[in-house]
Amino acid sequence: ADVFVNPLPIISGEADICLGSTHNIFPNTGGTWLSSDGSVASIDNTGLITSIASGNVTFSFTDVNGCINTSSSITVNELPNEGNPFVTDVTCFGGFDGDIMIAPMGSYIHSWVGPNSFTATTQDISGLEAGNYTNTMTDMATGCVGTYATTVNQPASLPTFFGSSVDPFCNGSGDGMITLTSGSGVAPFQYSIDGGITYVASGTFTGLFDGSYTCNVQDANGCV
Repeated sequence: ADVFVNPLPIISGEADICLGSTHNIFPNTGGTWLSSDGSVASIDNTGLITSIASGNVTFSFTDVNGCINTSSSITVNELPNEGNPFVTDVTCFGGFDGDIMIAPMGSYIHSWVGPNSFTATTQDISGLEAGNYTNTMTDMATGCVGTYATTVNQPASLPTFFGSSVDPFCNGSGDGMITLTSGSGVAPFQYSIDGGITYVASGTFTGLFDGSYTCNVQDANGCV
């Protein structure tokens, strides 16, 4: 009499997957699947793998004849990690001196996007205006992709001030006065009545002669 031996199920699928992703392994009908480590990746009976943590895992398929076959080891790879970004905020409102520096472990392709159509492909970016910047990192070894958002802030406004003056009592008497009072900005403030050539800590200027004075207020960030 002939003896018929049922063949083992043929398993096919990817050998490497990325953390947080889903993938299919075959066959996807005609049996049941079992994961060797459900903490790394789970699988349903359609062969849909859901990765949960980095590590190695195998999957066993039992067909309708009770025949069992096990996949090769499948690696769940970590996503790229940019580390803790070091952000330098914009010094003055409306400026372009912000920076973002990152310290990833590994070799990555970077794709930055930001305000006003900003793009860059370097690891670190500088000369930035305030706003939200998104870095899409692709691991050159695994192809896994991670996306991270970083915000560059700025002061709420440039310094503002209020001014008042007292004219000299007599022509040429030199007893005029200008008083400058800071409004918005980052304290402490410095004050100037010569167009920013000289700044002093007090906003009260006395002993002034008749004439035109250009007043400025500079805040702690050097913004005017």
